Amino acid sequence: MYKRQPHGSGLSNLVFCQSDMTVIELFSPFYVYPCYWLVANLVKLNYFYVIGEAIGSYHFHKFIYPDSREEDIYLDCQRLREVMALAGIEIGN
Repeated sequence: MYKRQPHGSGLSNLVFCQSDMTVIELFSPFYVYPCYWLVANLVKLNYFYVIGEAIGSYHFHKFIYPDSREEDIYLDCQRLREVMALAGIEIGN
């Protein structure tokens, strides 16, 4: 069975980024993993994150996602825009 995980090895390539590059990481509300924050800080990147929203109650959530590493991430678009503005990223309408 295929297991999907939004946090795999892809962000390990942060070690090759130039300093002062901006990174925005997306998290589900029940799985926040600080590994890439640490990597981003070690190579002097501008690191930001957005935590998604929980859907339903905690017990419903645990039933749907028994392994929190495999959660879908539901984002509030306005919250993402706010973090992008904070990071100095301009977006169109």
